[in-house]
Amino acid sequence: MFKQPDTCIAETVPKSKRDPRLDIFRGLGMFIILIAHIPNNSLAEWIPARFGFSDATEIFVFCSGAASALAFGRVFDLHGWLFGTKRILKRIWQIFQCHVGVFLAVIAVMAAADFFLPEANYLRDRLNLGPFLDAPVRMGFEFLSFSYVPNYFDILPMYIVILALVPIIMALARYSLRLAGFFSVVLWICAIARILDPSAESWSERPWFFNPFAWQIVFFTGFAFVRGWLPTPRRRTDLLVASVLIVVVSALFSCQYGFHCYAGWGYAPVLGEIHEYLEPLIDKSHFGILRYVHFLAVAYLTFILAGDYGSALQGAIWKPIACVGQQTLAVFLAGLVVAQALGVLLDVVQFPGATLCANIIGCGVLYGVARVITTLKGAPPKDGSRRSKRAILGASTIAAGLGLNSGGASEVHTLALPSLALGHDIATTIYIPDAPGPWATLYLLHGTAGNERDWVKMGQLAVTMDSVIARGLLPPTMVVMPDGGNSWYVDNPDPGGAGLMAKAMTDELPRIIDGKFPTRACANFRAIGGNSMGGYGALLHAMDHPEVFGAAFGLSTALWLPWPDDKEQRTLRPTLMFRGAYGEPIDPGRFNDWNIFSRLDAYARHPLKAAIRLAIGTRDFANLRNNNDTLVAALAARGVTVPLSVDEGEHEWSLWASQLPDMLAWLGTRWMSANSVSAC
Repeated sequence: MFKQPDTCIAETVPKSKRDPRLDIFRGLGMFIILIAHIPNNSLAEWIPARFGFSDATEIFVFCSGAASALAFGRVFDLHGWLFGTKRILKRIWQIFQCHVGVFLAVIAVMAAADFFLPEANYLRDRLNLGPFLDAPVRMGFEFLSFSYVPNYFDILPMYIVILALVPIIMALARYSLRLAGFFSVVLWICAIARILDPSAESWSERPWFFNPFAWQIVFFTGFAFVRGWLPTPRRRTDLLVASVLIVVVSALFSCQYGFHCYAGWGYAPVLGEIHEYLEPLIDKSHFGILRYVHFLAVAYLTFILAGDYGSALQGAIWKPIACVGQQTLAVFLAGLVVAQALGVLLDVVQFPGATLCANIIGCGVLYGVARVITTLKGAPPKDGSRRSKRAILGASTIAAGLGLNSGGASEVHTLALPSLALGHDIATTIYIPDAPGPWATLYLLHGTAGNERDWVKMGQLAVTMDSVIARGLLPPTMVVMPDGGNSWYVDNPDPGGAGLMAKAMTDELPRIIDGKFPTRACANFRAIGGNSMGGYGALLHAMDHPEVFGAAFGLSTALWLPWPDDKEQRTLRPTLMFRGAYGEPIDPGRFNDWNIFSRLDAYARHPLKAAIRLAIGTRDFANLRNNNDTLVAALAARGVTVPLSVDEGEHEWSLWASQLPDMLAWLGTRWMSANSVSAC
C-alpha cells in the first residue's frame, strides 16, 4: 500500500507545517457534521452524504490522519519511537477526557430540557440512554471501559483506538513501509469480515457504529500522504475523468432512506433497490470499499480544484471556515452539545424559517468557539510599542520559569545532526513556525559557556518568534540553534580542539537543514546572528560566506582588534576566554587570520556583501562597546553602512532578549522586499 519515498524514513519531513486546504476541508466537515446531527433538521437532507457514498465523517478522519502525521510523525523522527508513543498516549488521555466531558455535558443539557418540558423525554427517546439512567454505576463503568458506546458518542472512541495504532504503524514502517500498509489493509479486511467487530453494549450484539479497525484505513491514508509514504497524485486527465465518473455514477444510487430522498431518486425506485443491493460495499460502520473509492475520488477532485496550497480558496469566505478547521476538537465537542440544544429549540419554537435560523445559529456558535480557542492560543496583539515588547518578554519569562512552552502551535525540537567536519553529531535546537513552508532560515549562535538551548531557555526565542511572525513583521522563519561549544566558531584541527567548526557551520549545517526541511535554500532568505561570541561567529561567517548568509546581526558582539605585535600590549590581552580556540597557548597568527578586522577590505569589495546590523548595551563591557564603534567607523570609511543600536542594559540575556525583536523585524523587512524579486 505504502511506497518507500526517495529519501530514507529518518529524513522524511513534511513539506509544510500545515496545508491550508486541510484546514478548509476540516472546517467544512465540522459544519456538515453539525447539520447532520441536529435532530429533525430538514437541511440534513441536502448534505453531501445524500449525493454520494462517503460523507463528512471521511473528511474528518482523513484530515485527522494528515494532522496527526504533522503533529506526531516528526516527534517519532526526531526523538524516537518511545518518546513518540508517549506523546500519542498523552493525546489519547486528552481525547478520553473530552469524551467523558462531552457525554456529561450533553446529558446535562438534555436533562434540563426534560425537566423544563414536562412532556419531553429526550434522554430516553432521542439519545436512547435508558440503560445508563437505569443503572448509572454499572453503565458508567462500561462507558469508561468502552464496553458501552452510545451511538451519538461513538466518534471519539473510534479516534482513540486509531491513535493507539499509530505507534504500531510507525514501528512497522521503520522496517518496511509495505509491511505497515499491509497491516492496515489486513485490519480493514478483518473489520469488514466482522472478525474485528467490537461490541457497543454488553446485553446485545450491537457493534460500534464506527468500527475503528475499518476506519483506520482512511486515517492512515491521510497520514501516509503527509508522511510521503504515498505519492501525491498529480493533475492527470485520466484521474480527473475517472474521479468525475465515480462521483456522478455513485450519486445515482446514493439515496440512503428507502426510496424517498431530496436528491430526487424517489422517482426511480429501482435505484433504491440497487442501493440496498450495494449495502455491504457502502456500509458505513465497517467502511465498505465503495465508500473508500468514492471518498478518494472526491478528495482528489477537491484538492485539485482547490489549487496548490489552496490558491483557489483565497476569498474572505474561506477564512472563517479555515479558522474552524484549525480547532476541530473543540469545535466538534461544542457541535455535539449545540446540535442537541438546537434540536430541542426546533421542537419548542416553530415559525417559518426556524430551521434555517437554527442552522445559522449553530454554525455561528462553531465559528465563535474556534475564534475563542484561537485567541487563547494566539500571540500578543499587533503593537510595536516598547510597552508591548516588554509585556511579551515579561510573559515569556514567566512561561519559561514555569517550564511551559510558548503557547502557540509552533514547535521546538532538539536533534543531533551528523558532521564529518567535527567527527561527531552537532546538538541542534530548531524552532519550526506554525505556517506552511518554504521558510526563511535564521541561524542563531550562543555565547561562551552556552549551548544549543540558550536562546530558547533564556532568550525567549519561541515566544518572540511567534509574536513577530503573528504581527506580520517577519515571514514564517525556521530558527537553527547549533551547539558551538567554546569554539568561537572557527576551525581548530589541533588534537583536543573543537574541530572544523567554521566548515560545519557554513557548509554542512545549511546543507543538512535545507535537505531535511522546506526552507528557501538561498542566501537571500538565510541569515545568521548571535550574542557575544555568537555575534562574532555570525559576522565572521557572513563576511566569509555571503553566498550562504545574506544578512547577519550581532548582539553585544565580542569583537577584538588583531593581536598586537607589542609584547607589553599582548600581556594585557585576556586569553582564558578563548578556551584554546586559537591554539594553546594562543597562536597570534591564527587569531589574526580569524579576526573580523582583518577581513574588512575583502568584505567591503565583495559584490554580494551580506548586510550587517549590530546592537549593544549601555552598560556592556567597555572594550566591546569601543570595538563595535570602531568596526562601524572602519566600515563606514570603506563605504559600508552598518547600523548600531544602543539599548539600556548590561551584557546579559535580558538585554539580548529585548533586542531580538528589532533584529527580527529588520530581517523581515529585507526578506519581504526580497520576496518580490527572488524565486528562491
